Amino acid sequence: MSSAVAAGLMGHDYQARMFWTYAAQLRVPGSNIAKVGYEYDLIRAFDDVVVHYERPVIDEHYGDVDVDFFQVKYQVRQGDGFTWQALIDPAFINATSVSILQRLRDAVAEQAALQKCARFILVAPRPIEGQLRLLLNNAADAIDMSRLFDGSVQTERAKVRTEWRKHLNLSSDGELRAVVAPLRIRQSRSMEELQHDVDLRLREAGLRPWRAEERANRYDDLPKKLVQARLKELDRERFERLMTQEQLIVGPPLMTGRPARRLGVRSYMRYAEQMADETDDMCCLVENFNGRAILRSSLWEERVRPDLEAFLTRAAAGTDAVDLHLATHPSLAFAAGWHFDMKAHVDIAPVQGREVWRPDLRAPRTEELWQKCVVEQLRDAPDVALALSVTHDIRGDVERFVLDRLPGVGTLLHLALRGQPGQGSVRDGTHAFRLAEAAIATVLPQIGRGPARGQVHLFTAAPNGLIFFLGRMARRLGRVHLYEHDWDGQAPDAYAPSLRLG
Repeated sequence: MSSAVAAGLMGHDYQARMFWTYAAQLRVPGSNIAKVGYEYDLIRAFDDVVVHYERPVIDEHYGDVDVDFFQVKYQVRQGDGFTWQALIDPAFINATSVSILQRLRDAVAEQAALQKCARFILVAPRPIEGQLRLLLNNAADAIDMSRLFDGSVQTERAKVRTEWRKHLNLSSDGELRAVVAPLRIRQSRSMEELQHDVDLRLREAGLRPWRAEERANRYDDLPKKLVQARLKELDRERFERLMTQEQLIVGPPLMTGRPARRLGVRSYMRYAEQMADETDDMCCLVENFNGRAILRSSLWEERVRPDLEAFLTRAAAGTDAVDLHLATHPSLAFAAGWHFDMKAHVDIAPVQGREVWRPDLRAPRTEELWQKCVVEQLRDAPDVALALSVTHDIRGDVERFVLDRLPGVGTLLHLALRGQPGQGSVRDGTHAFRLAEAAIATVLPQIGRGPARGQVHLFTAAPNGLIFFLGRMARRLGRVHLYEHDWDGQAPDAYAPSLRLG
């Protein structure tokens, strides 16, 4: 592939990522964005991305802005500089006779006739040089009017004024001022930085996160498909319908419209080595374990649980939304959910793999989630054991352990996921939340009421995201005793007791 073709493709990707930074906000409650266009030729030469606002936004001079028009002039390397001469050179926009400044003049007049206050934003991820650099202010990436129109005659600024005015066939500096006042020139971010911004916006909007490890990305490609389908402008309703059709919705948007605070809990190191770099704050409990095995069983209550609860209380204080990374034993995922029960005043979601499992509680309940619950009466005793088989079937191991080690358990409940168990059997946060709801509803009738009510012994083979949601809802069960599976197969029993809650 030639370097010119590669640069062109990267330019389209850059434009697509700019589109997503605004389009994703169409799903965020309280966002002021009404419509977003892509390759929307309402204004020629400023048609890459168009953003319409529901209420005018305020510019640096306290003026109203109804719409922003973006034009991206991407280049791969920080080589050729961007100067004031480029604005009057048709070749800068791959034209033969009309420059971008002439396009700007016509666009300003057109929007004024429509009684619209618009900004025209030239995004140039390249160095800005010469007099153009000296003329830009940092407050809004705009031309400094007091500097350009300072009345000088023999300066370089006077030369710029004269050449621009002559190029546009304008008779006065006042006319030129009206043309360049709405212009913004932004030396924008790198492709990687823009990708990071898009990822934050997608998470705010409850959309599937950017998969940085994939060579081909749907978010780069989808805007081009919209152009082919002649769907060049999206309002909130159209955007929601499109995201549903494309299966990109993984949960509701954050109600605050602000990025969630990223918290992490780690009780083992494997696959969690970089957690400190991926979170805003974290709790490391690794020192209490040798691999997956706890150093001594009393540490669960002496140190692990108190440290976990103290961290969650401190780190989530004053926060509206939390994305919780859980590189932990299942017992700790459950305990974190128990800490943030359903009455907690925080929008919290577990991070499963690289996806935030924020459930969409508006989604309809349209499917049977579990197979029929198997109820096995083992003996006359008050306690209930619950085995959840999601990633693999654990009924046999749990039954043997309960019969050998838990004489207080009279009833064994086994819930298995519909379909084949496996690592990908839980689709997303909404699916996990509904599974947890259904599991709690199944257990409640089995544990009785009053003084004779026993405790629930919980055994799980499930993603931590599901176990976290189960913990959020489990206070209705009363006392819950958790167990950890022996991963190495070295212990005499398949399970060992961990935390007691309630």
